[in-house]
Amino acid sequence: MNLGFYQPNGLERRIESHYRECGFRFASDLDVETVAASFGIDVRYYEGPPFAEWCEEYAVIFLNALDSKEQRRATFFHEICHPLLHVGFQGRNVPKQFEYNQERQAGRFQLYAALPVYMLLELEELSNANNAEKMIAEEFCLPRALVAKRLEQIAARLQQLKLDARLRRWPRSALLP
Repeated sequence: MNLGFYQPNGLERRIESHYRECGFRFASDLDVETVAASFGIDVRYYEGPPFAEWCEEYAVIFLNALDSKEQRRATFFHEICHPLLHVGFQGRNVPKQFEYNQERQAGRFQLYAALPVYMLLELEELSNANNAEKMIAEEFCLPRALVAKRLEQIAARLQQLKLDARLRRWPRSALLP
């Protein structure tokens, strides 16, 4: 997969810009507490379901201390979206469709924040497709399923870019009836 042609969307660019301003260059820089602090968010560990709580004065992400390190990191990158991009708490007189849309947005944010493309570009071993998923999961300390989802998303975006480029090269007359 040639990531050199990848074009990040607006949210990815915002995350990358923040990470670069904070000096985050490598997967090892994306420590949960460090990333949270860079956004002014606290992290607490307890034995219960993960969630985020926030208002104008504070934001806290609660992670399950019993989860594996990989799962806690994956959950963190999902939960941090809520105080950064959402207003209000889910489950408190919030329409189900609104909650569903926020969860979908948090799922996309999770992929972008946990596995930013500019950091993946640093990993030359990506050219070995047989080993890429496992190697990235270990490097970023994330579940393989999350890595697979992100790599599929990147591959789909690259495929769409190729198709778009092909369409731009076609003469307009070929597209008209």
